[in-house]
Amino acid sequence: FEDYFKFAVVRNPWSRMVSFYKFRGYSSIITFENFIHHYLPYCFEKQHWFFRPQTDFICDDNQKFLTDYIAKMEQLDKDFPVIAKKLNLANEILPKSNHSIERGFASRKSLNIIKEHPSILKYLSFNNKIYNYKDAYSESSLKIVASYYEKDIDLLKYAY
Repeated sequence: FEDYFKFAVVRNPWSRMVSFYKFRGYSSIITFENFIHHYLPYCFEKQHWFFRPQTDFICDDNQKFLTDYIAKMEQLDKDFPVIAKKLNLANEILPKSNHSIERGFASRKSLNIIKEHPSILKYLSFNNKIYNYKDAYSESSLKIVASYYEKDIDLLKYAY
């Protein structure tokens, strides 16, 4: 293990949460505020592997990084060439794929959410576009996400 070059790509927790909201299909049916206040606790409990802090995967029990290099999604154009050089990769340009696409109300994801959480119907909202993650947050939702991802914020040196 020590002989291998180990790296991780991490993401700003607040940006990551908006991405989850879109990717999981919630943005098609409820506001971000309702997602954070009413469904994030459920997601964290029942789908914890998907919502876990990133440092759970890259740190040992003493909060020591197990990686040789940490790239940040926000500056991947700068960080990926470092990784490519270390791995002797010829192509230092990383293609972008799998970005979150907001789908309509009747998407498979949104229908599955409604099936899993019928009570979500009382929060229906259809105009939930978010273009910049900072526009999504209220003071209370900002604090909730900060509490869930306190370790990531501290160890990975993130700020809102």
